[in-house]
Amino acid sequence: MTLCHLTLREWLDDRNRFGCFEEFYSGFVRSRRPDFVASTIPKNSFCRQSSQLSGIGCSGNEEPSPVQDDRTANSSPQHLDVVTDVLHQLLNGLTYIHSRGIVHHDIKPSNIFVSVNDHDKSISIQLGDFGLACPLQSSHTGAGFGTPLYAAPEQLEGKCDPKSDIYSLGIILLELLISLDTDMERAEMIKQVREGHFPRDLDPEYSALLKNLLNKRPLKRLDTFALTEAVNCMKLNRDKVISQLRRSLTLQGEQLQELQNQVEQHRRQRQESLEEIGQMELRTSETLIVKEQELIIKTMEIESKEQQLRFKDIELRNKDEEILRLRELLRSYQEKKDDDEGKEGGSERM
Repeated sequence: MTLCHLTLREWLDDRNRFGCFEEFYSGFVRSRRPDFVASTIPKNSFCRQSSQLSGIGCSGNEEPSPVQDDRTANSSPQHLDVVTDVLHQLLNGLTYIHSRGIVHHDIKPSNIFVSVNDHDKSISIQLGDFGLACPLQSSHTGAGFGTPLYAAPEQLEGKCDPKSDIYSLGIILLELLISLDTDMERAEMIKQVREGHFPRDLDPEYSALLKNLLNKRPLKRLDTFALTEAVNCMKLNRDKVISQLRRSLTLQGEQLQELQNQVEQHRRQRQESLEEIGQMELRTSETLIVKEQELIIKTMEIESKEQQLRFKDIELRNKDEEILRLRELLRSYQEKKDDDEGKEGGSERM
C-alpha cells in the first residue's frame, strides 16, 4: 500500500502560510488532484489497517458521510464546511476502529493523510500509523504513551480509553479552525486550551464542541457516535441559516429590481413625452401648460420611486447591521453561558 505523500501537518502548515483559507482549499483541490491519482489511499483504507490489528475483516462498503455527499466541485469551499468535512471523515475512521475494540492512542496531524478524491474532487482524509494502537480492555494501565501535545491527560497516565482519541481529535479540531503559524505558537495555544483557556473569536458552536472534546474528564466527552450526530446537527443548522439568509437576500433583490424597473419605466415615459412634445406642432398655450403639468407629475413620481429605492437600500443596510448585532449578541451569550458552565463545573469539582 502506498500512502499519499501529504500529511495533515504539512497540509495545515501550507494552508496557514497561504493566508486565505478558502483560496487555499480551492487551489489545493485544483492543483493536487492529478498528483494524487496514483498514490491516494482508498477511502476505507483505515478499515483494512485497523482490521489487521483487531483480526476482524472489513467489507469496505460503508456508507459515505452526509458531509461528503453535500460537497460540490463547482463551489468555492468555505472554511467551516471544510473543517466539518475533515472532522466527519476522521470520525468515520475512529468510529470504525472503536467499534472493533481498538484505541489508536496517537491521533495527531502527522499521522493523518490528506489527498484529493478524483471522483468528486473533494478533500479526502485517512487515518494512519497504528503503531501505538491497542485492543481495548476492561482495565489498562501502564506508562504514559502517545504524543504529549495531543495525548489526553488520562493517556499520559498510562490509561487506555477510546475517549482519549476523542481528546486528541479536539486538539486537531483546534488546529483546523485557526491559523497557528509557528511551532512555538502552536505549542503555546495547545497548552492554553489544555488548561481550559479557549480562543474567544471561535464560532460559538465549534467553541462549545471543543470544550466538550477537551474536557479533562473522559466521561464528560462525547463518544464517536454522539459526536457524529452533533457534527451532523451543526452542519444542518448552518445550512439552514445560510439558506434562510439567501432566501431573504433573494427576496430583497427582487423587490429592489421591481423598484428599479418602475423607475426605468417612468424615465422612458418621460423621454417619450419629451420627444412627443418636440415633434408636435405648436399648440395653444393651454395645451402646452397641460403637457408641462403631466411632465411635472411624472417627474415627481420618478423622484418618489427613487426616494423609495433609497429608503429600501437604507433598510437593507439596517437589516445587515441588525444581523451582525444579533450574531454578536449570540456570541456574547454563548461566551457567558460557557463561562457560567465553566464556573459550575469548577464548583462541582470542588
